[in-house]
Amino acid sequence: MSALWRWLARLLGANKRQPFASPGEFVADGRSRSRLGADALVSPWRIYRIYAHLPHLLLRNEKGKVIDIGLVQGEAPDLSYQLNIANISGKGFETLALLLDDVSGQMGNTQIESEFLRLTDGDTFKGVDLDRAEYIDVSLAVDG
Repeated sequence: MSALWRWLARLLGANKRQPFASPGEFVADGRSRSRLGADALVSPWRIYRIYAHLPHLLLRNEKGKVIDIGLVQGEAPDLSYQLNIANISGKGFETLALLLDDVSGQMGNTQIESEFLRLTDGDTFKGVDLDRAEYIDVSLAVDG
């Protein structure tokens, strides 16, 4: 069978061989473990998506858990928000995109990620198609 593959490779002009993937690191029992998966688990960063599903601000983590993190008030061009923790608020936004950008900046600037993770799930939002709402992605450092 390998002779057939070599002949076919010569016929197609694909003489160059591809390098093998690195074997990974070996665990005590002799099996190899991929390094890529292990590096992702120790990353201090997590990606979250913040949705403006009026009048709520929702946060979805990498596991799909949806949390109600605050409220949006007013109408464009005078939008404001109030987050459920840390007494964070903002006023005077012309669009939802600007409001979401400010919310993501506030979350990145303060060490409140663990507080958001302690909030209860938004069970009322399980059947809602959130990807049709305006959203922004934010990466936050995991504390402790």
